[in-house]
Amino acid sequence: TDLLIGAGSYAVVAVLAWQFTNAAAAYFAANDVESSIYYVNRLTGLARVVVIAMGGLGTGVTSIASVGQAALAVQVALQISRGELDPNAERKLPPGGRKVGETERLFRLMTGGGKKIL
Repeated sequence: TDLLIGAGSYAVVAVLAWQFTNAAAAYFAANDVESSIYYVNRLTGLARVVVIAMGGLGTGVTSIASVGQAALAVQVALQISRGELDPNAERKLPPGGRKVGETERLFRLMTGGGKKIL
């Protein structure tokens, strides 16, 4: 259910980003800025392009994340139904009682892993 909640929230954000992009494009089309200063015209045009592009990029990324997370939820559900994945299995942790992340492992490697280097 956590994956479906995540996929749904990504989908909501994607729809909101799409609506924002459409609203911004409509506003920019209706309100044209004409100035006698060349740089103001160029920077205004650049700002409009950046706003629309960032809205489109946000829409695309969150849409792909939503679809991917929903597909992962389906895959996990299928694996559970086939018996390939046990959601109630006890977690096996390495010695020390917790899983060490990649960043922490690399930091330990760079700092000598707690060993004194002379």
